[in-house]
Amino acid sequence: MAARSTAIISFTGSRQLVYLHLALHAAWILANLGIVPGVPKFDPSFVILAMEASVEAIFLSTFVLISQNARALHRTSAPTSTCTSICWPNTN
Repeated sequence: MAARSTAIISFTGSRQLVYLHLALHAAWILANLGIVPGVPKFDPSFVILAMEASVEAIFLSTFVLISQNARALHRTSAPTSTCTSICWPNTN
């Protein structure tokens, strides 16, 4: 599940998703304002669009939390370095 959520997070943090959202939401809004000829209004009050955005935010935040938890577990299980004054010399 962690690998899948990391893949989803990679996509959701991309410009492709931003462009996809812009296109889909613009089409949804234009269709429901009656600007697109031949397309009936299916969400004239935009309640369905608001619900879709809310549900999407819930799922995306869940995937972010899963990904962060997986990274935190990976960091705690990785060996730590024993860097002393050689790595961080005292500059005083």
